[in-house]
Amino acid sequence: MRFPRSLCLLFALALLSLGLVACGDDGDSAEPTAGEPAAEAAANVVNVQLGENGQNYFVKVDKATVKAGTTTFVIDNVGTIHHELAIYKTDIAAGKLPLTAEGTVDEEKAGLLAEAVYAAPARGDEDHRIRDGRGVNFTIDLQPGKYVLLCNLPGHYKAGQFIAFTVT
Repeated sequence: MRFPRSLCLLFALALLSLGLVACGDDGDSAEPTAGEPAAEAAANVVNVQLGENGQNYFVKVDKATVKAGTTTFVIDNVGTIHHELAIYKTDIAAGKLPLTAEGTVDEEKAGLLAEAVYAAPARGDEDHRIRDGRGVNFTIDLQPGKYVLLCNLPGHYKAGQFIAFTVT
């Protein structure tokens, strides 16, 4: 038995319509909901630049204060060497953190909270060194308090690669 061409076409259109309905909006979207206005969501995105200018190393942020909650650091290494972004929750002044004998910030004494992960290999340790000319986004839940953002590669903190940061 052979179906008329118009009947096959009609059947194909009906299937296509069902497929489009099935692919419609399921309510899960990346758009902010009524409880999270777009301005509030953008308020907890911090653009960070890591780099060096001669012997002076820097961490630059587009805002030094955010509200408590989920915060995304959009990190760009604008320098010519590797850098990292470590987040310390501490009441110690940004330039007065305790150092190890090697000249890096003592992670335990200074209150290391987290480090941005640049690469997570299938085997081995995570790599926190952000390559020159590259970047990474790092999202973390931050509680109210005082923080210091810094690079803890040898010599970088001592060269000024840190900045105070506040969460309200």
